[in-house]
Amino acid sequence: MTMSITDLCLLVDDMDRSIAFYRDAMGLKVKRLDTGFAEFHAGPTTLALWLRNDIAANLDAPGLRKPGTGIMAAVRLADPEAVDAEVARLEGSGITMSHAPQAWPWNAYAAYFNDPDDHLWEIYSWMGAPRTL
Repeated sequence: MTMSITDLCLLVDDMDRSIAFYRDAMGLKVKRLDTGFAEFHAGPTTLALWLRNDIAANLDAPGLRKPGTGIMAAVRLADPEAVDAEVARLEGSGITMSHAPQAWPWNAYAAYFNDPDDHLWEIYSWMGAPRTL
C-alpha cells in the first residue's frame, strides 16, 4: 500500500487572521469551519488550520503551545512563468515574499513567504528534470 497524504494541518494562534490570510490573500476556498478548526480545498490535499491552544488542551500536550513548528508547505507549478504569475497574484493580495522568485542550486525556480503564524511557504517549479541521488 502506498500512503497518500490527504491533509496538512498547520497550528495557528489566531483563527480569524489565518482564515483571512488563506481565503483572501492566498485565494483558497473554505471547505469546512468548526470551533477552533478550518479546512480549505487545496487540490488533492486538504489544508487544515487548528488553533494551537485548542489542540494542545485536547491532547494534553503543552509542547504544542510553542510557536515555530518547523514546517514548510509547497506548491509546485508547471514552469518558472507560472511561478512568476502566482507570485504576482499573491503580492497583489498583500503577501510579501521573503525571497523573490529565483533559480536555486537544488534545480528549482522558487519564491518563499511566511503566513501569519510564520509557517514557511514555497511556490516553485523544477528547472528541467529534478535531480536524483
